[in-house]
Amino acid sequence: MIIKLDFSHDGYKRDNLAFYLLLINVNQVAPHLALVLGNNYFSLSVKGISNAVSFDSKLESMKRKKLPLVLFKLQKNVPEDGLFRIITYHFSKLSPLKGDGITCLHPIKASLEEIYKFESGAEVVADLLLELEKLSIIDSVESINLKEDIFTLKPYQLEDVQRQIAQKLI
Repeated sequence: MIIKLDFSHDGYKRDNLAFYLLLINVNQVAPHLALVLGNNYFSLSVKGISNAVSFDSKLESMKRKKLPLVLFKLQKNVPEDGLFRIITYHFSKLSPLKGDGITCLHPIKASLEEIYKFESGAEVVADLLLELEKLSIIDSVESINLKEDIFTLKPYQLEDVQRQIAQKLI
């Protein structure tokens, strides 16, 4: 999937009211996914669950590590307190990834399905992005630590994600 970014280098501008789908370490096969609502960061990984932790501190850490990030700014069709409730609910239902078929996409997909009232068949982020684009949910695309204004998401399958999770559990 090729994504044209609507700016040149490091186009992210802090917006305390924004809602983002965040792709982390986007140059690797199967980037990590998170949601950002204002300064609240939501993520599920083998290390644990980040349920409404400070995005500012996470972002500083990612910048120090020079991780390439792509942020998809999503429409907010629900009041912020409703978004917060939905997202924290879906993240709180899970435990850290342990190779049982659950991936970082699961609570994100469940949250977005409830927020935008659609059923997603996505198994990987490229599928989800196509669904969100078709529904006109993505407002803009921003990046941090990317050198080009065109980004190509490397193709991968669910099996690649499960293999990465298994390797991190060793």
